[in-house]
Amino acid sequence: MHYSFDFAQQIHLPSNPMQPGPIYFKTPRKCGIFGVMCEAVPQQVNYLIDEASDVGKGANTTISYVHHYFQEHGLGETCVHLHADNCSGQNKNNCFLWYLAWRAINQLHESITYSFLIAGHTKFGPDRSFGIIKRSYKVTYISFLYEFAEMVESSSTAGVNKAQPVGTHDGKVIVPVYDWSAFLGQYFVKLPGIKKFHNFRFSKEEPGKIYFKEYSTSPVRSLLLLKHSATLPPAVLPAKVNRQGLSQERKQYLHREIRQFCKPGTEDLVAPAP
Repeated sequence: MHYSFDFAQQIHLPSNPMQPGPIYFKTPRKCGIFGVMCEAVPQQVNYLIDEASDVGKGANTTISYVHHYFQEHGLGETCVHLHADNCSGQNKNNCFLWYLAWRAINQLHESITYSFLIAGHTKFGPDRSFGIIKRSYKVTYISFLYEFAEMVESSSTAGVNKAQPVGTHDGKVIVPVYDWSAFLGQYFVKLPGIKKFHNFRFSKEEPGKIYFKEYSTSPVRSLLLLKHSATLPPAVLPAKVNRQGLSQERKQYLHREIRQFCKPGTEDLVAPAP
C-alpha cells in the first residue's frame, strides 16, 4: 500500500467568510492539520490539532500520528511505500528512519520503502485534500473544532477527507504523542548526510539495516543503524509527551478578544473564562 503524509497550513477558529473587520488584526484559536493520504482508496485522514493539544511539529508528533494511522486507519498491509515532503530537519528525518527500522524489526511491516520528494516537486496527494478543505473553509462560518471536523468530512462528496481530532478544546487527549526520539535514540545511530538522500528501504529479513540512495537511478548503499547489532528495540510504546495546554495569558486573550466573534453557544468551547 502507498501512503503520503504532510502538514497543512494551520487555520483559525472561529472563521467567518463575512469577516468582521476587528478580528483581522487579532489571533483566533489555532488549529493545525496533519494529513495521511491512502492513495489507492483514495481517502485522507486529517489529524486536527487544536491549540490546547499542540506539542509542535517535531519528530515525535509526526511519528505518533503516522503510528496512530497505521493502528487505527491503515489497511493492514505487510509491505508499505511512504512518501513525504523533504523537510529540512535532519534530526526529524533521522528519527523517522529509526521508527521505520523499529517497525521492520518488530515485523509490524515486512518491508518498508520511504521516499522524499525532490525539492521543487513537492505537490502530492495530501495537497489535493488540503485544497478541498481550504475551498470549503473559505465559504463556511465555523466556530469551534467539531464544527470544523464536520466541515472536513463534508468537504468532498466522494468522501475523500476524514477528520480525526487529536484532542478536545479543554486539552483532553484523543491521539497521544509519544517520546519516540528519546526511546529510539538509545538503539540507533544517525545516517550521515541524510539530507541528500531521497530513497530508503527496510526489511524484516535484515533487522536494523537501511538501504538508501540519492535518487531512484543512483547506486544503492547500506548501513546498519543499530548501535549494537545484538540489542534490538522492544515492541513497546515510549513514554507519552505531556501537553502544556493553553497558557493563562492565552486564555485571557481568547476570552477578551475572540469570544465576541464565536457563534452563540460555542463561546465556552473556544474562549472560556480563564
